[in-house]
Amino acid sequence: MRLGILLARDPVTYHDAHTALHVAEAGLERGDEVEVFLLDEAVYLADSAGDEAVHVKVQSLMERGLRVVLCHHNASERGMEDRVLEGVEVESVIENGRMARESDRYLSFT
Repeated sequence: MRLGILLARDPVTYHDAHTALHVAEAGLERGDEVEVFLLDEAVYLADSAGDEAVHVKVQSLMERGLRVVLCHHNASERGMEDRVLEGVEVESVIENGRMARESDRYLSFT
């Protein structure tokens, strides 16, 4: 199964990021193909200047096959183009549309 997850909330204020990462981890454990698109405030989840514990979790999931993509425009607005975690892809929001269209299941945490 192909699972797409959209995350748009601030990972510090809301529990959505924690929940989304657990869902992604469960999907990977089942052998699913899992993609996460970071939009709006959620781009901070991939900010290399952010929380080290979160980085370890995200990078661990990416090593297990998680694809993480963040919105170029939103990263640019927040001045973090040069602070994106290694392995995280930077794309336009059009990539989120592709992910939604091609996923068997699509979860939106907005």
